[in-house]
Amino acid sequence: MKPFESLPLATYHSCMGPLERAMRDAWAGIAERFQAYELVVPGATAFDCLQGNCTEHCCNRYTVNLSERDVDRVVRFSGRSPRDFLECEDGEPISLPIAQPYVLTRAGGTCTFLQSDLGCGVYEGRPNACRLYPHFVLFVDPDSGRPTYGDIPAISDSMGDWLAGRASGLVPVLMRHCACPGFEGDRTLPEDEWLTILRETARIQYSPDSSGDWPMAADAEPVTVEAEARSPS
Repeated sequence: MKPFESLPLATYHSCMGPLERAMRDAWAGIAERFQAYELVVPGATAFDCLQGNCTEHCCNRYTVNLSERDVDRVVRFSGRSPRDFLECEDGEPISLPIAQPYVLTRAGGTCTFLQSDLGCGVYEGRPNACRLYPHFVLFVDPDSGRPTYGDIPAISDSMGDWLAGRASGLVPVLMRHCACPGFEGDRTLPEDEWLTILRETARIQYSPDSSGDWPMAADAEPVTVEAEARSPS
């Protein structure tokens, strides 16, 4: 089984208890180092984007890096040239020596795609960084208590085991950014939605562009992590 395939509801419940307990234990060891984040578990307040009523406007505050896949997707959905939405020098997009080498340009201090109603002008094709926010996943080594970042095979194997109900390897820890005001409503996360958000966030965050074992969401029609979580199983 690939680690990020859709799962039957029975599988969700078979792995839920051990995974949540392991996640809480892992978070207890790293929480002090990640004070800008909070742990997300079943029953936590669910995320609902406030859009026009948002007091933080993440599209104002943050610089967004894009991969080649991100750029291609934005071009496909916006119809605009990369020169129109990427930071450029001498008329050509700047390419940095990092995994996501391009930088989304800003207009008047905000993202170039931010509309007057604070909606996204290229929502269906937005970069992965925007699709992830405000959730993130760390994979923690239960022996050392330290996060693991670059060992993609171990991350993939561990996620596959946890989703199959087998407790082994690195522990995935789902977090949310405390500065986001989208967690102030009354709706709480049911178990299956929580696990789907974990699965989708990890897939987007850790899947390399060229790996067949970690299918990029860009290969299909892009979806919102939350929308995917609420879709019927």
